[in-house]
Amino acid sequence: GVLPPLTPDRFAEDFIAGHLRQPQAAELLGELLSDRQTGPAATRQCLIMLAAAARHPAARAALFELLTAGPQLAIHATPPVLRVVIDHASPALAAAVQGALPRYSTELLRPARDLAQHLLDTLPPDPPAEQRASQLTWLGVRLAEAGDKRAALDPTREATGIYRRLAAAEPAAYLPDLARALNNLGVRLSEVGDERAALDTAREATGIYRR
Repeated sequence: GVLPPLTPDRFAEDFIAGHLRQPQAAELLGELLSDRQTGPAATRQCLIMLAAAARHPAARAALFELLTAGPQLAIHATPPVLRVVIDHASPALAAAVQGALPRYSTELLRPARDLAQHLLDTLPPDPPAEQRASQLTWLGVRLAEAGDKRAALDPTREATGIYRRLAAAEPAAYLPDLARALNNLGVRLSEVGDERAALDTAREATGIYRR
């Protein structure tokens, strides 16, 4: 806080990564961040430094260990943190981070969209239908939030189609998901100016919720 910080500070990044190679260093870092006296600003700065040092495997491993133990730390994530997750994290960890991100953050609009696209692209060749539908829904929401409202229509439509087929086979299990998907689709249609189609979709969703 006395001297202006170096940006980027490669010496500090290498120094931190070197220390994280020591036994129990990552565990100690987790304990420090779990201390109630560690506020959001310090947590955010920690994630920023780990992401900046993530060219070192030790720093990357420490970052992923923290996020695995506490995915809720993702509420303090910055775009570089999400880039490290996209480029190096396992699909399970990337999905956990996606679920813990703030519902809306101006800073993360594009990184959250990129994470949603990455998770869709890395699904197994024949994933469970509900898993694909869920990720398509995420992508539609994140595309719309990032301003690409027309592109958001296609994944939202596909998700709705999947939930419609699932609901036809197992109504009790999937009708609520279909109603939510229809609601999303209605919003997306309205955003691109197709108000009549949006109204029909909203009516269908309302009918399901009414029952």
